[in-house]
Amino acid sequence: MSISIRNLMKHSSYLFAGGIGSMVLRFVQNIFVARALGAESLGVWSTIVSFSVIVSSFFAFRTQEALTRYLVEFRIKNELEKIRLLLATAIITDVTSNIIPFLFIVIFSPLIAANLAQGQAQPILFILYATSFLARSFDNTWYCVARDLKRLGKQSFRQIFITFVQVALISLLYFVKLLNLYTMSVMISFISIVNFIVVIIFLNQELKEGYNIKIMSLPWHNYFQSFRQLNQFWSFMTSTYISTTFSSLIKNIDILILGAFTSNKEVGVYQLAKTLSSFLQVGTQSLTSIIYQDFNELIANGQTQKIVQELKRISLRLIPFLSVVMILILLSTYPFILFVYGEEFITSYPLFAIICLGFAISFILFWAQPLILSLNYHRYKVKVVVISFFIEVIFMLVFVPNFGNLAMSVTTSVNIFCINLVCAIKAVKEVRKFIYKT
Repeated sequence: MSISIRNLMKHSSYLFAGGIGSMVLRFVQNIFVARALGAESLGVWSTIVSFSVIVSSFFAFRTQEALTRYLVEFRIKNELEKIRLLLATAIITDVTSNIIPFLFIVIFSPLIAANLAQGQAQPILFILYATSFLARSFDNTWYCVARDLKRLGKQSFRQIFITFVQVALISLLYFVKLLNLYTMSVMISFISIVNFIVVIIFLNQELKEGYNIKIMSLPWHNYFQSFRQLNQFWSFMTSTYISTTFSSLIKNIDILILGAFTSNKEVGVYQLAKTLSSFLQVGTQSLTSIIYQDFNELIANGQTQKIVQELKRISLRLIPFLSVVMILILLSTYPFILFVYGEEFITSYPLFAIICLGFAISFILFWAQPLILSLNYHRYKVKVVVISFFIEVIFMLVFVPNFGNLAMSVTTSVNIFCINLVCAIKAVKEVRKFIYKT
C-alpha cells in the first residue's frame, strides 16, 4: 500500500462527490434563506446555530478518530470481540454525548435567548434546532465502519439525498412565502429524524456484511468494562474531545464575538463570506478523512517509511492546481454575490477572499492533522489547538471592536493556516525520527 494522488482520489471520490453535491444544493438553499430572512435575521439564525454547536461540542466525545484508529488495529489483528466492544462503546458514548447538550439547551433556553442575538431569538428556536443533536447519535459509527470497509458509496448517496430533501422543503417554503426562523427550525428537526432512520438501516447492513455483527447483539452491558479493556481508546478519545471542543470554539465563537461588538446585519454579511468559502473545506475533509485511514493502515502494517516522500510529492502537485482554482473563484465570486444575493451582501466579497486564502493554503497541508493523530501525538494536537484558540480570542477582542468583520476574517484565515503549519512541521519531524530509529 502507498499514498498517491490516484489512490486518494479513488478512495475519496465518493466523499468528494457527496460533499460537492451537498455543497451545490446548500448554495441554492442559502440563496433562498438569505433572500427570505435578510441580513439581520440571517445574523440571528447564525447566532442560534453557532451557539448550539458550541454547546454540543462541550459535551460531545468525538469518537470518530479514536474509533477509526482502533478499528483498523483490531481488524488487522483479527480481534473480533474487541471490535464488538469498541463499536458498542462508541455508540453509547455518542448517544450520551448528544442527549446532554440537548437537555442543557432545553433547560436554559429562556436565559440563552434573552442574552444572545440582541434578544431577537425566541427560546423555542434553540430547542427546535437542538433536537438535531439527538438524531445524529449513530453517524460517527456508520461513517467509520463504511470507511474501514471501503464502502463509502452509500455515505455519498445519503448525504446528497438528505440535503436534496432539505433544499426542496426550503425552496417550497420560500415560494409560498412561509420561510422564516420558525419554519427553518421545524424543518431541520424533521430532516434530522429522516437522517437518523437512514443511518440506522445502513449501519446495521454494513455491520452484518463486513464483520458478521448485528447491531442489537453488541455487548452493550460491557460498556463500563471498556474503561479497562480499551484504555488506550479512551485516552485517545479524551484528547480528541479536548481538541475538537476547542476546534469547534475556533469555528463558531467568531460569530458570537462579532455579534457582541457589531450588528446582526454585519454578522449576516460575515456568515455569508464563511458559507461561500466552505467549498474548499469539502475537498479538504474528504481527502483528510481518507488519508487518515491510509496513515493508520500504513503504520499498523509497518510501512511508515513511505509517508514522507509521498506527502511531499502530493503537496507540490496541489500548488498549481489550487492556484488556478483560486484565481477563477476570486474572479467569479463578486458578480455571483451581486447577482444572486443582491447589493445588501456585496460587502462580504473582501471577507470571502481573505478567508478563502487561508483555506486554500491549508488545503496543501491537508494531511498534517491526520498524520499527527495517526502517529499517536493526539496530546500535541490538543496543545496546538488550545493555544491557538486563546491567541485567536485575544486578537478578536483587540481588533474586532475597531475593525469589525474585516478583522474577524483576517484572524480566522491566519489561525486556520497556523494550526496546519505547526502540525505539519511536527508530524514530518516525528516520521523522520521514527524512520531513523527503525
